[in-house]
Parts: sequence; structure tokens; C-alpha cells
Amino acid sequence: MLAMLELKSTPINTKGYETLLRLVDNTCSDSFDLYNGLFMYNKNSTELLNRLEWAMDSVKKKLFDGLHDVLRKQLFEGSAQAPNTSIVRK
Repeated sequence: MLAMLELKSTPINTKGYETLLRLVDNTCSDSFDLYNGLFMYNKNSTELLNRLEWAMDSVKKKLFDGLHDVLRKQLFEGSAQAPNTSIVRK
């Protein structure tokens, strides 16, 4: 999964990102059969996959919520009220 992201080193790598790149190097040569075996024979695999998906969704929600807040402030900052969106008829 990490190899599919095609992560590259950058001039501003953090220590955490360097660790992630090393993790990719350590796992990208693992075969799908290994992951399939871990999935098939680990009774907790379904729960772990669900938790991984939940964690990713939580991060995405925080990011998009923050973006929404920034955009709302940019759109409405300095105005006492939200712009009038009603249609003006002549």
C-alpha cells in the first residue's frame, strides 16, 4: 500500500517522513501472498482494517473541516453578515 503512494525524498523531510520512507523500503518487496496470509490467518485482521480505514477517515475529516473554516473566514471576514445570496428581480 505504501509503495503505491510513490513517496519521494524532499528537501524538507521531517524525521517522521524519513522513518516512513524507510518503512516503505522495508515493506515494498513483501509479496501480496504475505499480506493475504496475514489477512486470512489473523483473527483480528478485519478489525484492524476497519480501524485503519476509520483512522484515515478521521484525518481526512479534520483536514477538510480545517479547510472549510479557513475558506469561511476568508469569504466572510470583514463583513458584518454573510453576503446576500437572494436573486434580485428588476
